[in-house]
Amino acid sequence: MPLARPDHDSVGPQHHFSEQAKEILQRAAERAVQSSGEREVDTEHLLYELPQSEAVLKQFNISVDDLWGRIDANFPVGAQSEPPAG
Repeated sequence: MPLARPDHDSVGPQHHFSEQAKEILQRAAERAVQSSGEREVDTEHLLYELPQSEAVLKQFNISVDDLWGRIDANFPVGAQSEPPAG
């Protein structure tokens, strides 16, 4: 007889993220749709949204301009989207 799985194993991965992480993922998903019409979230979409969380960048001593510059330099033209205004 197979063992029953405890309820905590059936919880989806979204339950393991903080509210801040969920917000970043949501904005990254929106950016993916806006930039390429795709629903797939790539690294560049996540990286463009990290500046919205200043604590993450400060922890690693990274400026927003440096981050966007590195993204632009490492992703093909046309596959990237513009950084948010402001």
